[in-house]
Amino acid sequence: MPRHAERRTEVAEALKGGEILKSQFRRPTGSESFVIHSTGELRDWTAHADVAVIGKSFFEEGGQNPSEAILVGVPVICGLQMVNFEPLVTELKEAGGICMASSREELLVALHNLPAEQIARARAVPEKLSGAMARTIALFSGKSGAAAI
Repeated sequence: MPRHAERRTEVAEALKGGEILKSQFRRPTGSESFVIHSTGELRDWTAHADVAVIGKSFFEEGGQNPSEAILVGVPVICGLQMVNFEPLVTELKEAGGICMASSREELLVALHNLPAEQIARARAVPEKLSGAMARTIALFSGKSGAAAI
């Protein structure tokens, strides 16, 4: 699923005929990739994916937000270019909640060897940050509980 619909042709060409476009849906025969190529639908379809690969993170600096996939229980594989989402990505790496690959070969290995516990580890990262706003308000208002920060 390209995040930007204008990339649909580029993505389809890269899949070399192994894709089913949403606009030309046909029943899959087994190994095709389903390409959602319309703007604004990525979040809705992510929950139906087996894995989320953040393609932009292999080619450009910045990456995309892995949180959407993690929050719906989909494992994430990305490249090394995820600077726009630091420190989240560092936290996910340290927790074993994201797979990072630096080459096509590493991506293929990661696709075939996703750790079963990756989703639980990934979900633990945002959960440990839960309540940050309340702690910040307590800190600035001088209320009790700020010492627990």
